[in-house]
Amino acid sequence: MLEQILVVLLFVMLAAITGGVAYITWVDFRDRRRRAAPKAPQASPPARRRKAKR
Repeated sequence: MLEQILVVLLFVMLAAITGGVAYITWVDFRDRRRRAAPKAPQASPPARRRKAKR
């Protein structure tokens, strides 16, 4: 009984660690794709375009 509980706890902890790492990497990747990629090429040219139009 105790062994089963320990094995289940071990697997739960492994799953939690794996899930947490996967979630963190996914959020980091999503944020990088959303912020870093559009910021460098897109953020500055639209500002220039707006200034040019005005």
